[in-house]
Amino acid sequence: MSKIVNQDSINEVIKSRVQEKENKIVAFTQELVRTKSVNGQDMEAGVANILIPKLKNLGFSLEVVEVMEGRPNIVATFKGSKPGPRFLCYSHMDTVHE
Repeated sequence: MSKIVNQDSINEVIKSRVQEKENKIVAFTQELVRTKSVNGQDMEAGVANILIPKLKNLGFSLEVVEVMEGRPNIVATFKGSKPGPRFLCYSHMDTVHE
């Protein structure tokens, strides 16, 4: 039997959980922003070294593929327990030139 989902309820749960972890989210984001990852200079290894343990700790299985030295790609998969829609997030770990 399918469950009727109230969008307002979902939004409140998400808002509440973000508020509970706001300080950790801000600190993590600051750490990422402070990490040098300039395209063509510092590459993405520093950011990857922050993301890999965080993703593992959150329960993701990881595949790290270093396409070039200092330029790893991270494929993080979180296996759900039920069939249904999938979510894909694709992003860059490098920044523009300074």
